[in-house]
Amino acid sequence: MRDKIFLLLIILTAVGCAADSVTTPKYETVTVNPRRDPEAAAKHNQHGLEALAKGKLDKAEKHFKESLIKDVDFGPAHNNLGRLYFDQGKNYLAAWEFEYAAKVMPQRGEPYNNLGLVMERVGKLEQAVDAYEMANILCPNHPEVVGNLARVHWCQDKSALRTRDLLEQLIFIDTRPDWVSWAKEQIACGKISNETLPVSFISDPSTIPSNPPPTSIPVPVLPPAPNIPRYPSSIPTLAPPSPLTL
Repeated sequence: MRDKIFLLLIILTAVGCAADSVTTPKYETVTVNPRRDPEAAAKHNQHGLEALAKGKLDKAEKHFKESLIKDVDFGPAHNNLGRLYFDQGKNYLAAWEFEYAAKVMPQRGEPYNNLGLVMERVGKLEQAVDAYEMANILCPNHPEVVGNLARVHWCQDKSALRTRDLLEQLIFIDTRPDWVSWAKEQIACGKISNETLPVSFISDPSTIPSNPPPTSIPVPVLPPAPNIPRYPSSIPTLAPPSPLTL
């Protein structure tokens, strides 16, 4: 009888493990080709971007993963796969891809900006600030980066001098009407610090990228996490992560 009970427990444990393997989402890694082919990786990445622009997400994901099979360190494919996951609300996978992209492309600001978007979405504002600040160093005076950084600082402390500095910088460099109006409203409402700080720029405003990131695939507007200051209805929403071609 004891042997029968023991056998039954083994069977139930095996069934339970099988059920967990079906219901628990796991990160899917790609099979890395030891003979890297950056040229083929770039082609698959481009095909993925074209599919993404047409809304063919499954096809885009397939091409981005194929790109990484050809060259696991091809940063743009990691960034773009992260963008796809971000659009789908798969925050953990998106953050993983953006972190890998930042690791293999340390001089590019896009992955850091995109990682900041994920951190902000899940309510980790300190990590979001760190990521945006790094993006701001690598992409000085980029309106999207400055806007994201201003927004998260505004959520943390409306009266901080850093918040006013970023809002004034945003007014000066941005051409998006909703962002400029929002920044002006925050300064005019009197809650922002009245102390004067010179607006310092890391580089000349003429260096702002002439081709802003595409906005063909909107990012879902998600409510902030608990215990985080709620955004007013007029605050600009999260911008789509930038795709990379190289």
